[in-house]
Amino acid sequence: MDTIAQAIKGHSLVDILAETKLYFGLNNPEEVCFFSQQGLGELANPYDPNGIASETAINLARSAINATVTTYQQGDHQLLPLLSDSINKYYALAGNNRRLTKFNYNNEINQLYLNNVPIEQNLLMDIVTDKIDINKNNDKYCYHLQGYLVDENDLLDINKINQIKYDPILSQKVNNYFEQNKYSSSNRLIEWRKLFLNSELPTVQQQAYDTKILLENIAYRPKIIHSLSNYSNNLLSQLFLYSDGTINMRELMTLIHDHQALENLKMVLIELSAIDKRSELSQLSLSQALAKSQQWHNYYFSNIVSLANKTDTKSIPSFNITLNPLVHAFYFEQNNQLAKNLAFLYAYSENNTKKFSELLQYHHSLLEISTKRLLSNEELMFLQNFDNVFNYINFLFSQSKAVNEKNVNQLIELSIGKYQLVIDNYVFTVLKQKKIDDFYSYTIFDPRMGEIKLDFVTTENSYEKLLYFMRMYLDDEIIINNKKYYRYQMLGIKKNAQNNYSIKWYEVENDAILNYKLAKLTEQLPIKKISLKSKF
Repeated sequence: MDTIAQAIKGHSLVDILAETKLYFGLNNPEEVCFFSQQGLGELANPYDPNGIASETAINLARSAINATVTTYQQGDHQLLPLLSDSINKYYALAGNNRRLTKFNYNNEINQLYLNNVPIEQNLLMDIVTDKIDINKNNDKYCYHLQGYLVDENDLLDINKINQIKYDPILSQKVNNYFEQNKYSSSNRLIEWRKLFLNSELPTVQQQAYDTKILLENIAYRPKIIHSLSNYSNNLLSQLFLYSDGTINMRELMTLIHDHQALENLKMVLIELSAIDKRSELSQLSLSQALAKSQQWHNYYFSNIVSLANKTDTKSIPSFNITLNPLVHAFYFEQNNQLAKNLAFLYAYSENNTKKFSELLQYHHSLLEISTKRLLSNEELMFLQNFDNVFNYINFLFSQSKAVNEKNVNQLIELSIGKYQLVIDNYVFTVLKQKKIDDFYSYTIFDPRMGEIKLDFVTTENSYEKLLYFMRMYLDDEIIINNKKYYRYQMLGIKKNAQNNYSIKWYEVENDAILNYKLAKLTEQLPIKKISLKSKF
């Protein structure tokens, strides 16, 4: 069989099969299988463009015979005698042996498949995993990689091969190229070349996630630093840069050998990968957004610690205080509309603020996941409906249907309800509820921290007590990196000439459509599985 395989070309074999089929009136074969004990001679290499199996698959398809062509190498076992009752035994051997190779050819897109995978993808994976030596039979490999990894001298581009092999970001892009069937499009080579370009940077969210993956891989295998793509080098240059524009390798190596520092940076990068597209950070460069994000987190945690300390030491009299920090995907600078909308949405969640927290957390997690994989239709629908809720809130404000302003000069007491407190353009939401006869409960939502609950506020002068707490809250000192700041300064609030705060009160209007949209959005939250523990 080996001698015959070397002598017969694929097109000749197809002619013989076609004549045999016509003479005996046979149906098209589903499979043509070659069995060989010693491999198909010099043509056993599956990537050989002149291999009888691959050539046969191509010529069969071009003759309108869509059959699979398989080759089976017996290995060290004795080849069975070729008798009709032994054919099934050959198939049993082939089915249980990994040395079965299968070829198919799609005539419409001119694509050859090896074991149901594009032959180019198989070849690339075998190269980068060192299963084949590219220094041998180089001309055979070049045939299938023309336009992909062949340079101007018709030789394999070793530099690009090493980038695919060692660069985790580029390696994933190459996998996506084949998994998303870009290899079958009319622009397949254009799409391929884009993988190696650095002309169009992705979103800062994607850059943050890619940087996290890149740093993890460099820490695990530092030598890959010498085989990175232009894009990966660009990411590193934004974080570790000398004044002459080159990457500061010393700083990079110091980081990857400092486990805690590396983990801290990875955490910030993960958070940055999950910011909402409406956030101002999404319009910045990676280095700028990272700096802003770190500032945000420093304030966020220091803010909580400061208020928690005051609560623990009972330095705030008259009522009980409970803190509930809320994590969300909205990073905003001073006086941002996002804060106003977020505070407004919280007001509509007055009867179930726990669900509000779950909405923000799920939204945040989906944005982070979207940098790792494609989202499901259900996940995409949630994000779309979440955006619709925010767009509708914008509409209500644009039509002056969201809130009604209260006359501060005549305000002595707040009725039970939901309000927005605006202090020099920074917006808080305030919910007033009555718990028992002699006490009120206030819940304050600070978009840059979360919930602050004031319980057991006596009914007498409860409004003044609320204002007292707000003054104390804004005047509180926060320590960030051993430096003292006032909270009102961190929120971008300025005092007036009398060293007081200029405030405005707005009562939140009820809107049936927004209530409906919020209820439907809440229904899309994934159901949490409850684990049942055995009593035994």
